[in-house]
Amino acid sequence: MQAAYILKRLAYLLVTLLLTGSLVFLALRILPGDAETLRAGLDGNPPPRTATPSIGHQYLDWLSRLSRGDLGRSLRDDQSVLNVLGGRVGVTLSLALPTVLLSWFLAGVLAMNLVQHEGKRWANLLTGTLQTLLSAPLFWLALLLTLALAVELKWLPLLGYVSPQENLGDWLKHLILPVVSLTLPGTAFLALSIRNLLRQEAGQDYLRTALSKGISRQQLLRRHALKPVMAGLLSLLALHLGGLLTGTVLIEQVFTLPGLGSALVGAVAARDYPVVEAFALLSLVIYGLLNLIADLGALYLDPRGRQ
Repeated sequence: MQAAYILKRLAYLLVTLLLTGSLVFLALRILPGDAETLRAGLDGNPPPRTATPSIGHQYLDWLSRLSRGDLGRSLRDDQSVLNVLGGRVGVTLSLALPTVLLSWFLAGVLAMNLVQHEGKRWANLLTGTLQTLLSAPLFWLALLLTLALAVELKWLPLLGYVSPQENLGDWLKHLILPVVSLTLPGTAFLALSIRNLLRQEAGQDYLRTALSKGISRQQLLRRHALKPVMAGLLSLLALHLGGLLTGTVLIEQVFTLPGLGSALVGAVAARDYPVVEAFALLSLVIYGLLNLIADLGALYLDPRGRQ
């Protein structure tokens, strides 16, 4: 059953990749302007135009290259798309990995305390703070942190990026503001979601019976309520990582970081079709695999799903 399910989900993922990649391919080519004209500049003279193959011919060529694993070459600098994205993935990972670790650690601690001390004044105040962070626009939160910590207090550098090979200390300092900007809303989303999962599970009859027999609420949550909500936590992880991919695109623009997000924005502005198409496919593969892993984990953890 699980093998058939995996094959079915992989087939859906391939179909989704094909359809979405095709939509991105067509959308880019119906936009006004092209890479050659944009490279020439507003005051420059565009190069002599050569005969352009029809969209249908370009699409078939794109499918042929994609079937061979060839993502093409950048129209801006004639580099392999894999080299263009591969040279920037380290910056994006340096934002994403600490954000994931910090968000989940903080969210777990906050959620457990919110459920254990539900109804207390400080718990209600913390819930309101988390809801405010969750509803705040990411770019506004990043700019507010920048204004407070970099402009007014001058504790951290304002913008830019320094590689760890050049100066490890400066590299860490330049990552603090972007990571904090991504961690705060992620922590709020996860903490409130985990709290709801634990609260729902703690309300089950068998746990209320255990509570009435003298088990403390803290022991009840840690020993009995966590395991049943693991499937929900896997789904939350997939949602968090998928949303983080979008958030890093925005944060890299706010702090001028040379990651995948800035590569995407620059490629869209320059009509660098191969880079945009590769980024879209990469995002879909990551999101699709994350959801597949979460579903398989839920299938394994929940005995009712294996019947």
